[in-house]
Amino acid sequence: MSIAAVKGNAIGAVMASTLFVTSAMQDGPVKLGVLTDMSSLYADNGGQGSVVAAQMAVDDFKGKVLGRTVQVAGDHQNKADVGSMIVRRWLENEGVEEILDAPNSAVALAVQGIMRDKKRLFLATGAATSRLTGDQCSMTGIHWTYDTYALSQGTTRAISRLGAKTWFFLSADYSLGSQLEADSRKVIDATGGKVVGAVKHPINTSEFSSFLLQAQSSKAQRISISAGFNQQSAA
Repeated sequence: MSIAAVKGNAIGAVMASTLFVTSAMQDGPVKLGVLTDMSSLYADNGGQGSVVAAQMAVDDFKGKVLGRTVQVAGDHQNKADVGSMIVRRWLENEGVEEILDAPNSAVALAVQGIMRDKKRLFLATGAATSRLTGDQCSMTGIHWTYDTYALSQGTTRAISRLGAKTWFFLSADYSLGSQLEADSRKVIDATGGKVVGAVKHPINTSEFSSFLLQAQSSKAQRISISAGFNQQSAA
């Protein structure tokens, strides 16, 4: 199943919740704000695909919820402060009632805080940090897809069982990379492994040669690349 289809199913699954949240509000369109990345590193697994997926879910409801027209508001975002500004504008000035997607963990954490305070629904279908359901959990937040706990428990534990004992982390220097590394370190410790080095790289960088040289010089058996929206391990 494609990422767009998963996101479409997620949006449809919480549409019923939107009914209860919005039932006490004034009549008018139900506006869903798709906060996504249209042009940077998350555009492929978010971006226009997320907007289309949301529209598909709306179409499944025949464009209506309890007789009210459903509209989808889409925008670009990849910085926490700018994302927060957009969300506040949507909520306070444009009548948006629910935020979707947010394929950036730093943005998602900021949005979850706002939506918690506003008592509005936030459906995170693009962010991966386990903090969304950990220390930053919210009664109005729904984390639908993968998270860093699942990624570390699956990938890191499986590779550790194959005999990997020493690790080097190459992590994106923001919320996702930090949390994925932290969750993976716990698994490594629990399975008797050892982290012999780590380095962080700027988000969306395309030049990894200097970082990989550091990893090579560490002589670690495995290099964990905690970047983008997944985790990979290299010998």
